[in-house]
Amino acid sequence: MKGFLYLVEIIVAAVLITIIFQSFFAAQGSGSDWTKGDLIGIGNNVMDILGPNIIKTINETSIFEEIDDMKAANIRYTMKFSGIPKNVINVGTNDKDYIESILLSTGTHVNNRAIEFNVSSLAYDFDTYDVIIINGTFDYSNQTLNDFVKEKTVIGIGTEGINYETFFNIETTVNIPGKMNFTEYNDISKYFLGFGFTVQTPRVGDPEANSYYGYWNVSGQELIVNATIEGNVKKVCISTPPSCRPTYPERSIVSIPGISINVIVKKIELSSSRNVQFAISDSDFIFNTAIAGSDKPIVDGNSIIGSNDNAAVTKFGNAIWISKLLEDSEYSTLLKAIISNSAKEWYLGKPGDGYIEIPRLNSLCCDIPEIAETSLVLWYVY
Repeated sequence: MKGFLYLVEIIVAAVLITIIFQSFFAAQGSGSDWTKGDLIGIGNNVMDILGPNIIKTINETSIFEEIDDMKAANIRYTMKFSGIPKNVINVGTNDKDYIESILLSTGTHVNNRAIEFNVSSLAYDFDTYDVIIINGTFDYSNQTLNDFVKEKTVIGIGTEGINYETFFNIETTVNIPGKMNFTEYNDISKYFLGFGFTVQTPRVGDPEANSYYGYWNVSGQELIVNATIEGNVKKVCISTPPSCRPTYPERSIVSIPGISINVIVKKIELSSSRNVQFAISDSDFIFNTAIAGSDKPIVDGNSIIGSNDNAAVTKFGNAIWISKLLEDSEYSTLLKAIISNSAKEWYLGKPGDGYIEIPRLNSLCCDIPEIAETSLVLWYVY
């Protein structure tokens, strides 16, 4: 009898062992908590090694080379970023040449990072676009456009088009203020202030002093911007024509003559591009087309807050309307700020099935406050 019971115990033990092993290997193949725990451990090690410098390398292949050296062959990965604009933003538009002339006339930089705009003519397939810009007449009852705006941003320019009032939820007001500035630190104004302006300085001043200058129209004032390098220090000045002597190095705060606005000297380029990048340090910056009237924030619910002499902006969900857009640096920065604020969660590549995310928070400086969530996305392929 004892022998029989012993035999039964052996059989039961064998069955249990078989079930446990089957469950273990099945769990490995199905992306179980055990497998994901392994990925989390690997991901945390990789992110700790990469550190906060990962933000500075999102335009480079070096980040992928570093990760490749640290991961197993059966692991695939990509990166996800939240809270900061995409490094390359895909823009579809019905007026490619005009929108390109506004967006691409100068570079766009914020917090030591470059942002690029890839502009293409509006095609039938909207899935490739991060943002759509409509200039002038358009049928806003278009179903594909209405489906797109549920998830992504549509920017409309001007007061023409079918059903545009409903699409942008515009309420025309009788008492329209004429003066427009940034009195609230909302996200659009944040990027407007942070992007600032890039002033071209292509003209040669004093060849022996390595001096270059250009002209800048800002808030209705024509100014001269003169840049040079003394020793290893780049310097710049802003003044009314005809000239000024550069005295301010990078990161200096400079007062713009005549309009009581301060700007920060972000960067001085004296290579082939020859330009000076300024950020605005005052939130009460006023557009150069402003006329007398009450101060209003540039985005104010769903009401039109400008006139034919101003650019008014209103936001309704993902639909943003601008009354007009001019080819100058201020309106260029305004459009860049609206677009960039609309594309702030993105992947470097499409993640695979059963992926996990390893997030890290990074604080960026020094033009505007930005908090970026950077996630390493991992999954097994076999």
